Amino acid sequence: MNQFNRLWLAMAMLFSLYFVALVPQVVGSTQAQAPDTPAGKKLAEFLEVVGSGDVQRMKTFAESFAVSFLEKIPAEDHVRFFQQVHQRSGGLDIVKVEEDSDHELSALLKCKNSSGLRFFAIRTETKLPFAVVDISFGMAEEQADEKAPPPPTESEAFDPDAVVKGKLGMALDKYLKEEMEKGFSGAILVARAGEKILHRGYGWAVRERRIPVTTKTVFDIGSISKPFTATAVMKLEQEGKLKVTDPITRFFDNVPEDKKSITIHQLLIHSAGLGEYHDTKGDFEKMTRDEAVQHIFDHELKFKPGEGNAYSNSGFTLLAVIVEKVSGKPFKAFLKEQVLDPAGMSSTGFYRNPAWKKENVACGYNARKLGEDNSPLTWPEITWALLGNGGLVSSAGDLFRFHQALKGNAILSRETKEKSCTGHIDVGEGAMMGYGWGIRQTEHGKRVSHGGANDFGFRAMFIRYLDEDVVIVVTTNAGRAVDIRSLAQKIADLIFKNN
Repeated sequence: MNQFNRLWLAMAMLFSLYFVALVPQVVGSTQAQAPDTPAGKKLAEFLEVVGSGDVQRMKTFAESFAVSFLEKIPAEDHVRFFQQVHQRSGGLDIVKVEEDSDHELSALLKCKNSSGLRFFAIRTETKLPFAVVDISFGMAEEQADEKAPPPPTESEAFDPDAVVKGKLGMALDKYLKEEMEKGFSGAILVARAGEKILHRGYGWAVRERRIPVTTKTVFDIGSISKPFTATAVMKLEQEGKLKVTDPITRFFDNVPEDKKSITIHQLLIHSAGLGEYHDTKGDFEKMTRDEAVQHIFDHELKFKPGEGNAYSNSGFTLLAVIVEKVSGKPFKAFLKEQVLDPAGMSSTGFYRNPAWKKENVACGYNARKLGEDNSPLTWPEITWALLGNGGLVSSAGDLFRFHQALKGNAILSRETKEKSCTGHIDVGEGAMMGYGWGIRQTEHGKRVSHGGANDFGFRAMFIRYLDEDVVIVVTTNAGRAVDIRSLAQKIADLIFKNN
């Protein structure tokens, strides 16, 4: 999805959740209606505002969004986006609506000035005035409704490496089997004090071939790539090859005047003022390193460096470039040699990794499709449109190995780890931002986490309770059929209830 279409996909620091609409096959041209619900009324208002082309109406609509949403994306950015949608679509008509509840729905929309399709999803508060708290919008492709086969039986899902240990493991397994019946598919790992309590797969990795998810299945983990990029940067600081206080002018020539004061520290905590994206056509846009840097430098800053906070994929791409420049090695090679290999993460890599077996790579569902299989095994090679900020593919087991490596000294020293997991900036609602990690103090001690998602059906959560030494990994290929945020919270509740 390109930058203008992804403006609303601002990722929360601790829990990353994209509401990506299911795109059904379009039959006929009958226009559907928005339902008479809070979410339906907001959809209708969105269509009216965009269709009008009236900037003042756009501004009024945007300013009515929930404060939490406007903190992530200011009203003026919404207005600019509304204008672009109006210019490019000529307005939109509803083709189909799917309701999850009175406060959440998705829709397939058709451009009035072409046959182009767009997906749209919206979520509102559950109490008056039902303010909008999240919206997704993007390109859509015609495809048939996806109907998953029945969940695999115990014999079909048998995995000799699966772990279900003790009463807690059985309680978690029972809950996740119930979720599987509702549409969840993915791999879950829960560990305490270095010991796995639960590690197994649920549902189908590849529905069409009836290949079940196992402990070996790999998934696109989206922005969970960012803690890995941050770890690579901190490895270089630990070796004395850079400092987080270094300005980017140390690594780049011809830095625009307004960006000369940006430091590595600010890039790591999303306070450099950079925009969210630097691509123009989506994650798979062909883009060289120099082109990516130029795109990033050409964009106007959201605020003066160090004087705000705005989630930036572009900032982490700059960090990956810095890793290359300082180490003298390609970013992917450095990451493998200095982070993945020391952690024993043999199943982790980027798209089209030849080391993966086809049966161990999940395909994405209930979202946009890329290619016949919609699989990281067949997607295009990653480019600098995505490097550093996303694109990693991993298993639940490998993410646990990363946690274990960070507990020890295989990658970073105790001092460097402490610096990485310190909250350096307040991002609201009790959350802080560390170096590539969301940080929160809870009743169970310090929680360090990051979420990830893409447009093609993959979502993931990686949560580490450092004081309790509890790890929760959730990976799924079920797209918007799964509320991964609620699922991860339920798992945490079960763990600490049975503590």
